[in-house]
Amino acid sequence: MQYLRCLACMLFFFIAACASSLEQAADQIQFVQTPISPSQPFKREGRFAVHAEQFDQSMQAVQGRFSWYDDGQQLVLELRNPLGHVMAQLQVNEQGAWLQEPRAGMRYAQDADALAEEIFEQPIPVQGLRFWLRGLASHQVKKPRYESARQLVSANDQGWRLNLSNYDALGPQRLLLVFQQGGQRVTVRIVIDGEPS
Repeated sequence: MQYLRCLACMLFFFIAACASSLEQAADQIQFVQTPISPSQPFKREGRFAVHAEQFDQSMQAVQGRFSWYDDGQQLVLELRNPLGHVMAQLQVNEQGAWLQEPRAGMRYAQDADALAEEIFEQPIPVQGLRFWLRGLASHQVKKPRYESARQLVSANDQGWRLNLSNYDALGPQRLLLVFQQGGQRVTVRIVIDGEPS
């Protein structure tokens, strides 16, 4: 009889522990969301700065302005230099990605990140930004940290270290993204000015 009581107690604690673990897992999973749906078009504009350092100490820097439109099916990213001239326009949909540059014409690729790397000659996480500009994490996220209102403030995601801050109703207004591999370090800074009209 005592053996059965001990067995019952052990079973009770095991079930309670499993329930607690499942609740914690569910609490974490709810932050890992997919990009926006077609019913939620998302627009942002602001400034960007890309700074890259190589192991041989060579450095590259590019800055300018951008506008971003993403309805979940189509993404349109336009980049302008500090003088306001169009540097490039990147369009992405389920068929692939197209890059339009004033001097080089149009090019196609299946991967938007590959075309963005052609612009900057450095890794640029366009697909990741579809999540991060909204303050969301992808399914590859590691070590996410959240603050008040369950806002994502830091994480490692898709090979990038993220710091997101100054949230408004749409997402973070300041993003710091750092990619480091071997002797290469790329830093992307984004400051949101507002929502395009």
